[in-house]
Amino acid sequence: MAVCYRFSENRGIKASTFDLGLVLERVGILPRPSLPSFNTLHSRAQESKLEFSEMHGKFVETVFGLLEKFLAEIGVSQEEFSSVCQQQVMSGGKNAFVFQQVSLST
Repeated sequence: MAVCYRFSENRGIKASTFDLGLVLERVGILPRPSLPSFNTLHSRAQESKLEFSEMHGKFVETVFGLLEKFLAEIGVSQEEFSSVCQQQVMSGGKNAFVFQQVSLST
């Protein structure tokens, strides 16, 4: 917003505000920006959510695939691993949150 001061002998100094961008736009100096509609933005957001969901699903598959492969290499069953995770959650150690997240996902 810009402020314009006008002097009138009978009224004194009068201040009025106006939107300089709107004035420049109306006289053709400043182009009016083209904004996408709400529906366009909403559909783009939905598409992004779907893309992120797909990427997250692939990430989870990859991580758990690597975890299963590692457990097989060291000779630990998924049940044993899950049991150890549960024990760590119950003990409340400093990494309990991590073990809780792993336990929820297995």
